[in-house]
Amino acid sequence: SNKTFGGQYTGVLYGFTQTATNTFKNANYLKNNLQATNDGTIEIKTSDGKTTTTGNYGTGTTVTLKDADGNEVATYVVVIFGDVDGNGLINANDTRALQGYVNNSSTAPANNSVTRMAANCQNVTAAVMMHNLNANDTRALAAHVNGTKLDQAALASKMETVTGYYN
Repeated sequence: SNKTFGGQYTGVLYGFTQTATNTFKNANYLKNNLQATNDGTIEIKTSDGKTTTTGNYGTGTTVTLKDADGNEVATYVVVIFGDVDGNGLINANDTRALQGYVNNSSTAPANNSVTRMAANCQNVTAAVMMHNLNANDTRALAAHVNGTKLDQAALASKMETVTGYYN
C-alpha cells in the first residue's frame, strides 16, 4: 500500500494469510511469499531489528528491497492485524495489550503508527471507525484467539479504502 507512516517506509505489506504451517513468526513465511526481481535481493529484519532466522517476524518487520548492486531501493513494513506486540503471534498477550489501550487511551499507540494499524481488528463498514481503538477491536481479537480467525485479507482491503490516515 501507499501508507508510509510519515515517510518512514515506502509502504505497508499486509493481508498475509496465516495457516497451521505458515505462521507469521516463521522467518520462511515472508521469504516464501516475497520475491525480488531483476537480480535484486530482499533483506528482512525482525520487529526488533535483527536479521536472524529465529527472530520475531510480525508487525514491525521491515522488508528492504535492494538492486543487483546491493543499493537500497525501498523499505516496507509488515503489519499483521492482531499482532499488537510485534512478535509474530496473535495470542492473549495481544488481547491484553489492546484491552489496556482501550481502557486507558493515554497508553494507546500513536495514530500514525504500525502498532495502531495492527490493533484495528474489527472489519467495520464506516471508515470513520476504522482507526478508533475500542471494545469491538478487542472482541474481534479475542475471537481470533478463541478460534474465529481474523480475515487478514478483508482487513487489508478495508484499510485500502481509508486513505491518508497513516501517511
